Amino acid sequence: MLVYNKGVAFGMFSNAPDWLRIPLLIGVPPIAVSFTFLYSLKKKEIFTSFVMGLIGGGALGNLYDRWMLGQVRDFIYFSYGKFSYPAFNVADAMISLGIALFVLREVFKK
Repeated sequence: MLVYNKGVAFGMFSNAPDWLRIPLLIGVPPIAVSFTFLYSLKKKEIFTSFVMGLIGGGALGNLYDRWMLGQVRDFIYFSYGKFSYPAFNVADAMISLGIALFVLREVFKK
């Protein structure tokens, strides 16, 4: 299933006016990538660099779609009976995985 998403996760902000939505969705990913890169340099840990790479890479992937198409292509869709999960893409999955791994590590850190 191919879905085009002008907003962020789960279509949030897709109905926001273009003057707000476009600068926000084009401007935030470079900030996120810069933050993840600098955080990785500061921590100097392989695991931290890996999860920050997942987050930053996902942000760049979605930025590419937004820059080239004005929206993100979501093509992974799960449903079973009445259950359906919103469509997403690989970049979204990498961002989510990176954040989840980072949070789990911080929670279980000694």
